[in-house]
Amino acid sequence: MRTPRSASLMLLLIAAAGVATSVCQTARGAEHAGEMAEAFRALEEARIRLRLFERVDYPLRLQEVDAQIKLTQAELDSFRRRIAEYERFDGSRAVFLELENARLMLNAGRLRMQNLERERLLLQLHFKDERRLRQLQVDAASQRVAEIQSPR
Repeated sequence: MRTPRSASLMLLLIAAAGVATSVCQTARGAEHAGEMAEAFRALEEARIRLRLFERVDYPLRLQEVDAQIKLTQAELDSFRRRIAEYERFDGSRAVFLELENARLMLNAGRLRMQNLERERLLLQLHFKDERRLRQLQVDAASQRVAEIQSPR
């Protein structure tokens, strides 16, 4: 037999359970919202990194290497002309030293040119890999957003 006191106690327990459930759902909702915000932020960051690589980092690096190649080629041409001029004069010690210096600079320029051409080739060869790596980061972030958005 229920007494009015036990009925009140039962109603109080039911109300407390409802409040507790509501608080848990609110906490889970806030946690889910925080998780969603973090996933969207990670997705946006991955997309920005990909876009910056494609539109800024890679083109600028390639442009920089191309400019260095052009400058080095001009230096090589200059050293070749100097050497040709110095070789016309034979026997002078001063000319000999300048000729040796020009030959040394020509060799240094050739080595620099080889390195720059190799660097340019590597940039071009690995562009697709770098882009794919960044695209995979975007895909992973997109998948994380989709997982969070799907009903649990």
